[in-house]
Amino acid sequence: MITYLIGDATKPIIKEGQENLRLIVHICNNLGGWGRGFVTAISRHWKEPEKEYRKWFSENRLITGNDNLPLGSWRMVTVEDEHGKIIVVNMVAQDEYVSSSNPVAIRYSALFMCLSGVKQWIDYFRENNPNTYISVHGPRIGAGLSGGDWGTIEGIIDVCLKDEDVFIYDLK
Repeated sequence: MITYLIGDATKPIIKEGQENLRLIVHICNNLGGWGRGFVTAISRHWKEPEKEYRKWFSENRLITGNDNLPLGSWRMVTVEDEHGKIIVVNMVAQDEYVSSSNPVAIRYSALFMCLSGVKQWIDYFRENNPNTYISVHGPRIGAGLSGGDWGTIEGIIDVCLKDEDVFIYDLK
């Protein structure tokens, strides 16, 4: 279930009185670019997500010879705030950049793949940590610089993260 909040997605809320594991999901492009949109907010708080994304891109290039990360792939990076552990999920669901020839760079099928994988990870984690409250947080992923339709993205979130507490943040 999606709950909409006014606030900063890099400061995800906690559930008091329980151990919390908060995931921040966001979309990355497949070209190794990090520097516009929500990623700048992430980088203001933590250096690790950008560092790991760039490392992932470089390793992929060395191993495959490809200049693109595979759409639908994702990686988790652990960071912390004053409330404990947060996992930032770098999801590759944007094909290149928005341009006149690519006005909608998000690939909904790639987002579906990423979020489905995240849900499988959550289910596995929950089996082994039944007393931990898990929540998913993020901005309106894919509806900003990627040019996506929020109604479509919201539907993908509802399907993939069914029965999860998802918090979507809008800045005031």
